[in-house]
Amino acid sequence: MPMAFFRPEALPTQDGKRIVLQCGSGARSGRMAEIALKAGLSPLAHLEGGFGAWKQAGLPYTGTDMATGAPKAMDADS
Repeated sequence: MPMAFFRPEALPTQDGKRIVLQCGSGARSGRMAEIALKAGLSPLAHLEGGFGAWKQAGLPYTGTDMATGAPKAMDADS
């Protein structure tokens, strides 16, 4: 959900599952996590350092195959 349109009440129901907020650097998702927590959403998690830190740590992720547009398993060097 883009930050400009963020509304905690529009997040999916949690049913005991934690919602994880993330962005590229962690700054925007950190601000939205504060808003969501104040609105009473729990459990909630925030990806410290954002997706950039995730990739820098060499953790796997799913990206996009630029030739086909299909999901593609990515490694740290991608």
